[in-house]
Amino acid sequence: VHFCVLVDTLASDIQKDAAHHLKVVVDLLLLFAREGDAIVKVYMAKGVVLEGLIASLEFLPPDLVLQIITMFKWLAGEPKVLNMLENAGMVPVLVHFLSQRIFSEEAHSDNGFLEESSDACSECLFALFSLCRYSRPRQEQA
Repeated sequence: VHFCVLVDTLASDIQKDAAHHLKVVVDLLLLFAREGDAIVKVYMAKGVVLEGLIASLEFLPPDLVLQIITMFKWLAGEPKVLNMLENAGMVPVLVHFLSQRIFSEEAHSDNGFLEESSDACSECLFALFSLCRYSRPRQEQA
């Protein structure tokens, strides 16, 4: 919970070091999602934390959004948090994010997708795959 408040505060802060500290916080969250055990991932998948992370997708810079989506992918790889992610509405969020990236004019360049947008779409698809792999209701939701 405190990480999400910190992300929100740092994203809105105008001090010169705020962007660096924000990146450090998101890096830590990604580290916890990737390397943490099931207990850490369960705490990260609590409703309040997920709500803050989902809300941060709207205002973070693209490189940090990519890290947040990657974090969702790592969390979705833990069977104990799948229902928590589903209850937080993660499937519709990821589908919406994916459709925004695919159909937005910003995501296209002369050569097709920009690399960062393509990476975000790839991570989003991996997260959706992990979420929907064993659950018919989640598959229908996607």
